[in-house]
Amino acid sequence: MSSRARWPSGPPGASPRSPSSERSSSGRASACWTSNRPGRPTGTRALAAADGDGWYLPADASFLTQWGITDEELAAWVAPRLTAFPLRCQTDAVDFDQGPLAALPASYVRHTRPPLPSLERSADRAREHGWDVHSLPTGHDMMLEDPRATAHLLTRVTGDGTV
Repeated sequence: MSSRARWPSGPPGASPRSPSSERSSSGRASACWTSNRPGRPTGTRALAAADGDGWYLPADASFLTQWGITDEELAAWVAPRLTAFPLRCQTDAVDFDQGPLAALPASYVRHTRPPLPSLERSADRAREHGWDVHSLPTGHDMMLEDPRATAHLLTRVTGDGTV
């Protein structure tokens, strides 16, 4: 059996970067980001076609709510720092040699606010592959929303390998 792995958007516990992610029957990411702006396209490819020259997803502050950033002061700080994102990072599978990574411990960190049932599959896959699964009551950008809790969890996970 080959030691090469092919997982959509990353290792076993990974999923597309957006809370509104869906997978097509092929397992590829589709309709990963949705715009909250009225009158704008809602699917990944539509957003890229309309505002990203067909190859990137433009930065848009309306995504912050989806990612769990609801604090107005934090959103005001984050919004001007957003950057465009290549569409292929959302649509193309990652193909790599998993051999060198097999001996390393792996952890999956779930963000639970807002709760995103679509990401439970990723956590389940991580568990199936023997990864430790941890949760933080934050949105996707946990390092911004709760930097202390994020740092504490990362320190515990990487310190001596136990939590």
